[in-house]
Amino acid sequence: MDSPKQVVTGHGIHVEHFAAQRPNTVREGPQLLAVGRLTPSKDALTTLQAVGELRSRGIPATLKWIGAGLVDADVNYAREVLHQAEVLKLSKHVEWKGAVPYRKIAEHYLGADLLVSSSRTGSVDKVVLEAMASRLPFVASGEAYAPLVTSLGDRAAGLAFCEGDPRALADRVQALWEEGADGRAKLGGELRDIVARDHEVNDLMGRLVKAMGKDS
Repeated sequence: MDSPKQVVTGHGIHVEHFAAQRPNTVREGPQLLAVGRLTPSKDALTTLQAVGELRSRGIPATLKWIGAGLVDADVNYAREVLHQAEVLKLSKHVEWKGAVPYRKIAEHYLGADLLVSSSRTGSVDKVVLEAMASRLPFVASGEAYAPLVTSLGDRAAGLAFCEGDPRALADRVQALWEEGADGRAKLGGELRDIVARDHEVNDLMGRLVKAMGKDS
């Protein structure tokens, strides 16, 4: 609902927590990272199918998934996901890390080539912003991220795909992989600049204080 009292505050990301420089790692294929609960709303099945699609194209993609289920229904979904990995013959190419403490998550962003998010929540997932702060390019489903990356111009479209479409996800990953390490590094730097400018946690606190002062 539109209101003159609405204030765009951005998201609170501790940018300095993700300040380490990315290593110059050479791989035959992209190391993909997904971070989120193993629950239907995160749609791990689409991500798995995209990895299978990439490998069928001769691109030896691998996937690391960080996150575990929290409720009983998630246990059944996790079984379904693991079974699908076996069906697609991806078990050797997917690493299920389970839950990882926040203090250690930055090292996983640094160890990946791309973040992928097949989330069906329709909202901005904070892990995408953390990846951006880590200079890690991403591909995410839905249109929620478009307002975050408008400064990228035409390049922004290459970071999004229609939810539930593994082939489209594979297309986006392939295009970014084919840009090469230098292209991804340049994009990663631009993404970090966006987060530092619009979503740094200390700046967010300042905006909140300012906004509350106007209403008092």
